[in-house]
Amino acid sequence: MDFVSWALALVSTYGYVGIFIATFINGIGFGLPTPVFPIIAGVSSVLNPFWVIFFATLASTLGEVVAFGVGILGYQTFFKEKKSFNKVKDRLHKHKRYLPLFAILPLPSSTLGISSGILKINLLFFLLSILFGRLIRMSMYVAIGYFGINILF
Repeated sequence: MDFVSWALALVSTYGYVGIFIATFINGIGFGLPTPVFPIIAGVSSVLNPFWVIFFATLASTLGEVVAFGVGILGYQTFFKEKKSFNKVKDRLHKHKRYLPLFAILPLPSSTLGISSGILKINLLFFLLSILFGRLIRMSMYVAIGYFGINILF
């Protein structure tokens, strides 16, 4: 059974809790291809769109926070003593203001979390950036699912 079929079964059985679990797993996917778009868009016409956005945004953000923790552990394990890494880290810190924009893009799961943890970006800045970006992304998914279904029928 693929992830989308499993997640849709989870959502149809548990509703909003299923959305939370599926989106959280997507957030900590560690680069695995776990497409959350068809799940969120698919249930948007059946469940309350506001709550779908709320639970999907919260779960996706928390999944990225777990990935952020993995990135911090990876930094402490692999990169602590590397001088060349510190040069790259300094350059990327200069451009961290673009993090909310990257959170909107459908990048592979946990990419932002792991890389931000490795770069030791401020946790509060990371959390707010991801929350803002995922709110916009999940709102777009819900709008496509909700209005797309209503336009067709």
